[in-house]
Amino acid sequence: MILQATQQDLPELMALYRSLIGTPGCIWSTEYPFLELAEEDVERGYVFVMRMGGRLIATITVETPEDIADLDWTSKRPCELARLGVAQEYQGQGLGATMLQFALYKAMERGHDGAILLVNPAHEAAVALYRKHGFARCGDLFMYERNWDRYELCF
Repeated sequence: MILQATQQDLPELMALYRSLIGTPGCIWSTEYPFLELAEEDVERGYVFVMRMGGRLIATITVETPEDIADLDWTSKRPCELARLGVAQEYQGQGLGATMLQFALYKAMERGHDGAILLVNPAHEAAVALYRKHGFARCGDLFMYERNWDRYELCF
């Protein structure tokens, strides 16, 4: 079941983020994602979580873009997808795709005309997931002290 995250989800959400540090392609660290960011995103209604057996096993953030909003995008009112994560023991079962499809549905429901994101080009699983779901690479960007590939999907 996928639900909008609440403040009560924050400890498990942060634990999920931390559990993915060091996995192939993941650039997360003990400094990012940080608690204040998660708290703000949850308060704004941007974070969605999947639970199985009462345990938080996956998450995605569907936000209004800020830092990358002024880049050259085809969409006029895109959402930004960020921080998609699936607990390691549940990876490879299609849950990332389920979370992505849910996020795209929510974006359309909220009146967005596309979805944009930045991805670590070395994160092969993430790149494959986004391409499989119709995202097109539309450039690169150096930001937050690293290189990113820019992806977009227009609705």
